[in-house]
Amino acid sequence: MLKKYVISKEMMYGIDARTINEFGISSLTLMELAGSGCAKYIANVYPLIRSKIVVLCGKGKNGGDGFVIARWLHNMGADVDVILVGDVESLSTETLVNYELAWKLGVPVELYSEIDSLKYTLSNCDLVVDALLGIGFKGELEEPFNQIISCINNAKRDVVAIDIPSGLDAESGLSTLAVESDYTLTIASLKTGMILNRGRFYCGKVEIIDISIPDSYYEDNHNEIGQLITQMKYPERNSLSHKGEYGRVVIIAGKPGYSGAAILCSKACLKSGAGLISLIHPKGMEDIFETSLTEVMTYGYNSTYDLDRFLADADVVLIGPGLGQEGRAIETVKHVLNNYTGKLVIDADGINICAKHRDMLKYCQADIILTPHLGEFSRLCNCSVDEVNADVLGKAREFVAKYKVKLLVKSSISFYIDEENLLYNISGNDGLSTGGSGDVLSGIITSFIGQKMSVKDASINGSYYLGKISEYISKERKSFSILPSEIVNRIGMFNI
Repeated sequence: MLKKYVISKEMMYGIDARTINEFGISSLTLMELAGSGCAKYIANVYPLIRSKIVVLCGKGKNGGDGFVIARWLHNMGADVDVILVGDVESLSTETLVNYELAWKLGVPVELYSEIDSLKYTLSNCDLVVDALLGIGFKGELEEPFNQIISCINNAKRDVVAIDIPSGLDAESGLSTLAVESDYTLTIASLKTGMILNRGRFYCGKVEIIDISIPDSYYEDNHNEIGQLITQMKYPERNSLSHKGEYGRVVIIAGKPGYSGAAILCSKACLKSGAGLISLIHPKGMEDIFETSLTEVMTYGYNSTYDLDRFLADADVVLIGPGLGQEGRAIETVKHVLNNYTGKLVIDADGINICAKHRDMLKYCQADIILTPHLGEFSRLCNCSVDEVNADVLGKAREFVAKYKVKLLVKSSISFYIDEENLLYNISGNDGLSTGGSGDVLSGIITSFIGQKMSVKDASINGSYYLGKISEYISKERKSFSILPSEIVNRIGMFNI
């Protein structure tokens, strides 16, 4: 099975160059491998004998892939037309070679002239292959590509994008207009823009086309290249074990009016396998927690110094869900950061307090993982959400390097990042877009850490697990009806 690497376009260019220079595969051979692989995939999905296929090619290497695809599909018996957007004189070297090969083999090739002609052509085809711009595109679309991409989207035909949908930024996943593809056949590896922001919406079903790049070329740059998590890894269990082997967990959470957050994260932690859990909450809430959390030890505190005896024995501490951001909450977070040296999960209000007092993070001796959603992460970075979206990986790398912490940044996708690793999770659905989902996730992650998983594995697998549970529930009914408490109840029930 192909490893699902996720890389930047600059890294892809570098790996291509290294493959050519060191491994001895020419750029024409790589183009042939890419185009033939795409053509074979298309032939497996679509009935070629009954399909009219239009391949739209640009002047760069993405267009070269398109000419190879057209040639292979033509040789397989498909009815293929190619429309070249640009002049033949402007084609890149490899693209020109494959343009000439297609022409010599009798593949119909015409130059794009005007939009009405394209509308007519697309209205009479079954499948559109987008090989216009590729990963080199950045910035604003220029004419005629604005019109062409709108025409493709309005034609309501099946679309296969080659490498990445035209108009989509391969780095950020941002776009003002991009091809809305049914399939994206990406060459060699996933690109970051296919995962981030709106990338997944434009890409449709994604398949990786292998072009014989050695795995070692990716692994040599593991701290810059991400991997997509596609399989669950659980904490190890032992039938001869006892509760002390699965973590002494301390959760500092809750305030009047926000007890639900503390209850959700505590129950999620318990259901995920933690051995012993102590919930530390403001004094006066004992009746709420003692009746709601019968399998969790609960303690009310007045002074931050009341926390010390719990911190001393903890294998992992979670702080933040429903904690509030007022005076006592701030003092509690400061005390934990100043006095705890173990594994520390900071979520929700704990993150917002850290955003206002970032220097606390610099001097903390704990092994910290913060789990912000994009709004919280923008506050941590002291910038707008739009600024974060434009370069979320860059800002995450800067934050990790400056404060020596780990991050799990949550959105429609989640990614884990530390100074050596970058991991992505795309499981989940809109059923998680409700208050309380983050509390459940923080409980799962904390539980996994307590059971001796590394912070990295606990974070990304916890995120993956939460997402898969929501997907399973959505098979039973509409995703908008999924409740965080129901996710807690379903932990351990599905074979993920």
